[in-house]
Amino acid sequence: MVLAGLLAVCVSGVGAQSVVVSPQALSRIPKGATRANPYWQRLAIELSQNPSAGNAIRVGLPVGMGIADLDGDGAYDDEIALDDAAVGGTGYTSTQGSTRNQIVLTSAAGGTAGTLYVQFPVVTPSSPDFSGAIYGQMTFTNAKEQSIPAGAVGIQYVEPYELSIGQFSSLFTQAADDTLTHAQGSA
Repeated sequence: MVLAGLLAVCVSGVGAQSVVVSPQALSRIPKGATRANPYWQRLAIELSQNPSAGNAIRVGLPVGMGIADLDGDGAYDDEIALDDAAVGGTGYTSTQGSTRNQIVLTSAAGGTAGTLYVQFPVVTPSSPDFSGAIYGQMTFTNAKEQSIPAGAVGIQYVEPYELSIGQFSSLFTQAADDTLTHAQGSA
């Protein structure tokens, strides 16, 4: 009896939901990102339970970081992109109700457990008070999912020149025919 109870507790903890910045390199955020020159964030939200119609997720953004209103229309929900990795999708399709400092995701018809990727442009302070910041509490209206406490996901503000910039391989840096100079360009 006791062994069965322990096994049940261990198994239920295995499928717990989580949120991470994905890829991890995006947790280094440049100071001074602006609407005209934003930086991007991508969160991977792993859902352990199937969402029902009407379920919502609220994600509090770090202090100082806000969603960039790229089109200047005063709305933030149109700046957030959702991408499911789960077959059939998690069902989270709406970002209505999102503000500069909070993302609201809603499932209109329900879906399946899996990974939900949330991508959004951000603005940051030029001179933040601290070198790091934390995401606020993340809550789920699905009673089977547990809230994720503030501080579980963090970011680090860095000078723009401290970001790791991709380096092209020599294949792309050497002179070679491209599609502008040759119909079957090699680069």
